[in-house]
Amino acid sequence: KGPGTLRAKVWPGHLDVDKGVSRAFNFLRKASRSLRLDVIKDAKNKPVTSAYVYVASTYPDWKRATLAFMRAQAAAGLPDKKTLLAALKTDAASPCVSPDFKKATKNIMQFAAFMHDFAVEIGLDALEETLPFDQLQVLSDSKTYLQNSLNPAGEIKNLQIFDLATTPDAPGPDKKKANAGPGNPTIYVFSE
Repeated sequence: KGPGTLRAKVWPGHLDVDKGVSRAFNFLRKASRSLRLDVIKDAKNKPVTSAYVYVASTYPDWKRATLAFMRAQAAAGLPDKKTLLAALKTDAASPCVSPDFKKATKNIMQFAAFMHDFAVEIGLDALEETLPFDQLQVLSDSKTYLQNSLNPAGEIKNLQIFDLATTPDAPGPDKKKANAGPGNPTIYVFSE
């Protein structure tokens, strides 16, 4: 009951969560899982000794236009998915109506549906074109963890991480590089 006893101590106060650090951690967790599943799929029945991880910090034009449209639609709050997708098909400001992106309409609709679900999960920050953290830095700082996570048996001896914004001519197949997006790194595994 004295001043130094546990009963006299005050419970610690509430600390605010650093959303940037939290998103960076969730990015690392989801990226390592996604990349690990890709390694398992791509390395089936073949030896793998090396891997390239591709990180993209920007979206292609049609995705940026879709995000801009979605942000405008969500100015007063995120509409339900059905309303948003209907607006994408008919609104004059929609990228689906634009002649520049007419051929990408199917992709725009799928991307918008995915990003809507992501915005419901984490908030309207999901509709931003850039991430609040440096994903290349997160992956580079966690390279040892990532390498151990991707191949617990230690087959991958050479893991390289490429930022496609600074290294557009990174080695590996163009399809793997094209599939990379902000918050969604891709991987190419091979044997040297």
